[in-house]
Amino acid sequence: MIRDFSRDYSSISFNISQALKDKGMSSFAGQVVFEVRSTTDAFRYILIESVKLSGGERAKNLEDLAAVSFDDATAMINNADKNSQGYWSCSGRKGIHNSEIFYCDYVIDTYMLVYGDADLVTYSATELKNWIDQGWCTYDYTVGPESFVRLTDDCPVDFVESQTVLKVTKKLSSITARGWNYRKMGYDKMPSFLLGTDASGFDLFKRAFAGLRTSLILGVCTAAFCFLFGLVWGAISGYFGGNVDLFMERFCEILGGVPWIVVMTLCILHLGNNIFTFFLALCMTGWMGTAHRTRTQFYRFKGREYVLASRTLGATDKRLIFKHILPNSMGTIITASVFMITSVIFSEATLAYLNLGLQGVQSFGVMMASNQQYLGIYPNLVIFPAVVLALMEISFNLFGNGLRDAINPSLKGSD
Repeated sequence: MIRDFSRDYSSISFNISQALKDKGMSSFAGQVVFEVRSTTDAFRYILIESVKLSGGERAKNLEDLAAVSFDDATAMINNADKNSQGYWSCSGRKGIHNSEIFYCDYVIDTYMLVYGDADLVTYSATELKNWIDQGWCTYDYTVGPESFVRLTDDCPVDFVESQTVLKVTKKLSSITARGWNYRKMGYDKMPSFLLGTDASGFDLFKRAFAGLRTSLILGVCTAAFCFLFGLVWGAISGYFGGNVDLFMERFCEILGGVPWIVVMTLCILHLGNNIFTFFLALCMTGWMGTAHRTRTQFYRFKGREYVLASRTLGATDKRLIFKHILPNSMGTIITASVFMITSVIFSEATLAYLNLGLQGVQSFGVMMASNQQYLGIYPNLVIFPAVVLALMEISFNLFGNGLRDAINPSLKGSD
């Protein structure tokens, strides 16, 4: 210990030779450690402005000692981080001594950041060879980065900063270069987009419809399954009635009593955030709406005169269900089932806002959730997708009404 733990701001000088003699030693190997212990007045920091380590004429490591010495605390921190001599250790929190702080105003052009002059980027030797083969540039790695010559504007690199050559094969592995990002992305000039881009530089117009494609696939598949399964379930329940209907209705009530968000969360936790998980969770309870509507329609039509007449003439249950009752019920059922597509997309968007959206897939909900933080600054990132969602719902509304009118013309013009 050089000095007791105390508040002392004076210089310290210590001759380690005398300490070695007191211990009966002629040499030693170790580290210089600056340590701060807990004190009653709560001072837990130490400021070392300069350190000089020197040795006598017989010291074998005079150059090493000089290398780890410093005249300023800033140099000490830089030395401690880069030092490989092993003379001291620094495991605590470090600060900068005599640093200067400058406050300034600046604006970051994120568009230029994505498409403009890029930071240093590492390109593989294969990418460089492809540019050379296409006549975009020339390069000789045996000479070095200064041999790079850009021949056309198609080349994404302006100049090469450094290169990496394999030690064993002596072949070029990669280059580190600076250029323009839009060239690397395949554009001939700085691109511009009709509705702008999102924070990652993706075309908002294309991104919206690319995400909508995933959402539509999920919505159509879910609606189709729920429609078919709910139709069969509701038809059996409504046609046969009695104990069959009682049992099937109680089952639906029990299943419907489980909150949908709980079912979805459990499926995501056990099966992951993917399209199949969303499809399975939505189908587990989504079919019950179609089943209830089908059951209601069958109770409405199964007592009609034409059904009784067909039964009197010997029609089977299958014929009565699929030939006489179901066609007259399809208008109302199919209209509500078409609306299920937009309902599924809304459900997926809701989960995305709860950080339960699809992972690894660009969907409509994931896109809107990622852009909501920019609503106050760039409202178009959310307004445009919302307009697309509204137009999609109107389209499916008109499509469902058209199907209803085509299947059951007697309902044409009704709400």
